[in-house]
Amino acid sequence: VAAERPNACSAHGRCGAYDMCLCFRNWMSNDCSERICQFGLAHVDTPKGDLDSSSGELSGPDDTVIPNDAVYPYGTTEQYPATKDQDGNVLTNTAHEYRECSNKGICDRQTGNCACFEGYDGSACQRASCPSNADGVCSGHGTCETIKEIAARDFNNIYKLWDEDSTMGCVCDSGYTGSDCSERLCKWGADPLYYDDSQNIRFTNFTYQFYTKAAGVDLTGNYSLTFF
Repeated sequence: VAAERPNACSAHGRCGAYDMCLCFRNWMSNDCSERICQFGLAHVDTPKGDLDSSSGELSGPDDTVIPNDAVYPYGTTEQYPATKDQDGNVLTNTAHEYRECSNKGICDRQTGNCACFEGYDGSACQRASCPSNADGVCSGHGTCETIKEIAARDFNNIYKLWDEDSTMGCVCDSGYTGSDCSERLCKWGADPLYYDDSQNIRFTNFTYQFYTKAAGVDLTGNYSLTFF
């Protein structure tokens, strides 16, 4: 005799022993009616809490709980997990575990889409948002690029940290500046009052003389001196 759920596991799973639904991939809850959102590297790590309802102190980073869970098929830990290398050695300086909505959003269980917190976007809230205003992203005067791309612009520097595709910034068009490219750049020129290598103030003086080929000829008109 096979058991059967009243709603047939919402058509997103199959009914198994003890009248329990075994949900298909990316579906969860006791009747498989809720969606699982996308995962990404957590911007900030937090413990998951009392997942096994033991009502006591959270289990340690080496203790796996809730195996065969829809969200965590291989189980997970209540505290931050003890990350290990291929030889089984615990790595102490680790962070940014994979979390639903990258730990910077709330999963909409009806649609399976992440509702990202302010300042984050992406299907899994996996990247920081570039500044935007009524004129658009980067004020309409720049492009939103990853920190890896921005580093490559600076003499092909290589950026390979965990947030290489998560931290974003504006690269402003020519003539614009600021974190959101909303400010204009003024023209540049040499400062006539400057410091030399010995840190003494130097005043630059220029003397101009005008000559004519014939004696007794007056010079008239307007003259413009331009410094570069």
